[in-house]
Amino acid sequence: MEEKREGRILIVDDKIEEELTTVVRALTRLGYEVHTSVNAAGAFAKLKELTIDVVVTDYNMPFVDGLELFHKIRAKYPEMPVIMITGVGSTDVAVEFMKARGTDYLSKPVNLNELDQKIRRAVGIAMNVELTHLRKTLDVVKGYLNLASASSRSIFAAADRISGNDAVVRELHTTARYLGQNLIAAIKAIESHAQEMDLDG
Repeated sequence: MEEKREGRILIVDDKIEEELTTVVRALTRLGYEVHTSVNAAGAFAKLKELTIDVVVTDYNMPFVDGLELFHKIRAKYPEMPVIMITGVGSTDVAVEFMKARGTDYLSKPVNLNELDQKIRRAVGIAMNVELTHLRKTLDVVKGYLNLASASSRSIFAAADRISGNDAVVRELHTTARYLGQNLIAAIKAIESHAQEMDLDG
C-alpha cells in the first residue's frame, strides 16, 4: 500500500481548470490537501487564511507572473517553500528563480511523479522550519516557567518569615506548593515533547 502523503499545498495557475485539473485530483488522491488559486491576489488570500506548507506556481500568468509572485511571497513569508512550473524554453526563468532561493522547479507538461517528489521534499523543508520555531518557542516558555518556579520558592521563603498568623502562613505554603507542582509538571511535559520532536526529526 502506497504511503499517504502529508502537506497542505497551494497551486497557483490562471489555467488551473484547463491544464492542471488532473494533477490536482491526483495529488488529492495521494493524500495532499490541495488548494488552488488563479492569480496572485487569490493566492495571498489563501496564504492569509490557511497554513500552507508549499506553494506551486505557474510562471506564465497575466498581471503578476510566477516569478513576481515568488518574490512577493518571499517578502511576506521568507521561509515558505515555492516550486515553479515553467513552460518550454524558460530556462533563464528557472535559473533566476533558483538563484533567488526558489525551492525547486519543473517544466510543462507536468510529470506527476516528479511533482510529487519535489512536493514531498518541500513539505519536509517546511516541517523542519516549523519544528525549529516550535523548539525556540518551547525554550522561551520553559524559561518563563523556571522563573515562575523560582517565584514559588520565594513565596515559601516569605511565608517562613511571617509570624503571628498561622492561617496565612499555611495558605501561602499551600499556594506555593500547588504552583510549584504544576510548574514542575509543565516543565517535564515540555522536555518530553522536545525529546519526541528530536526523535521524530
